[in-house]
Amino acid sequence: MKKTRVIVLLSAILFTLAVCTSNVDKKSTETSKIDDPYVANLSVPSSMLHTEGNKILNEKDEEVRLVGVNICSLEWNSKGDNVLASVYEVFTNWNCNLVRLPLAQDRWFGKVSDWSTPNPPDNGAQYRKIVDDVVKLALSFGKYIELDLHWSDAGEWGKNVGQHCMPDDNSLEFWIDIAGKYSNNSAVLFNLYNEPRDVTWEVWRNGGTVNETENNGKPDEKKFTYTTPGLQKIVNEIRALGANNIIIAGGLDWGYDLRGIAGSYALEDTPEGRGIVYESHIYPWKEWNGKNHNTKVLCIADKYPVIIGEFGIDPEGEWGSAKYPSWLSDMIDWMDENKLHWAGWCFHNAATPNMISDWQYTPTKHHGEIIKKRLLSYPDTNAHLESMPRKP
Repeated sequence: MKKTRVIVLLSAILFTLAVCTSNVDKKSTETSKIDDPYVANLSVPSSMLHTEGNKILNEKDEEVRLVGVNICSLEWNSKGDNVLASVYEVFTNWNCNLVRLPLAQDRWFGKVSDWSTPNPPDNGAQYRKIVDDVVKLALSFGKYIELDLHWSDAGEWGKNVGQHCMPDDNSLEFWIDIAGKYSNNSAVLFNLYNEPRDVTWEVWRNGGTVNETENNGKPDEKKFTYTTPGLQKIVNEIRALGANNIIIAGGLDWGYDLRGIAGSYALEDTPEGRGIVYESHIYPWKEWNGKNHNTKVLCIADKYPVIIGEFGIDPEGEWGSAKYPSWLSDMIDWMDENKLHWAGWCFHNAATPNMISDWQYTPTKHHGEIIKKRLLSYPDTNAHLESMPRKP
């Protein structure tokens, strides 16, 4: 009798251990794809997004509104300024579910030798690791990173690194590499180019020659001539790699004007692609009273999702909050009323319009306090988490 009890008891223990081991193995298999050192709650990775009409939906077909900030510096600094800590801050304390991350194609490949990375020996590996860590952190929160090609080079690697009129042929190489690396990563959205300008809609969409003048009429005036593949070609190359992530495309006039998309220049996605979102940038100097925003921005909002990828205000000056004290609140009200997605510029203590005054993340009164208050008024973007991911 005692022997039988022992056998039964041992059998029960072995069965329990087998079940537990099976569950651990299963969980390890499910989460090994994330490979994320910051994950605290592995059961809630970012849900892959797609568009349907003018909405962004998750895998459960629930509507998602993306709201957040730009965390800049990787466009001008290969090491970045407190990038990972800033991402953690806005995900935990500012109620953001989106970070727009400006990048430079030359830094991605280690083509730049400057004060931030003299003669980079790693071909950009450390730079790419920073971006990797940001993406992993977003996955651990179940949130999103908009990878924004902010700076290009007018077709000459390592030269002319900055903001240009259009992406160049080297930008295509950048996007092929990015798409291969983050293909169907549920946390990653692809923003093809920061602020297209000074070209026709035909060139914007289908490519051609770009003639560009920098510092026109000044002693340091420079002229560039280069070929842009056009945004449709970049879409095609990304999709050819099987990367079906949402793609974001900014309009003309420094990303502000979307009217060509309402005409005949909308980008075509593949049947497998998860959709295209269009982006506009609005600052007080861009028709400060908003009388043309409906015409130039909302002209496509009934058909496509629209994100205001940059907006903000300085404290002083011709377009500052001292002169236009209600501009920022009015701007956010307008975005809320029209259910637009948004990312404020900029979560940095020096890049203006700046939301913070120091690296303790003290909000600026003219900008950051207003943005943070509005973000915190939205539904809790961390409500799905069982516990907060570990601080990096």
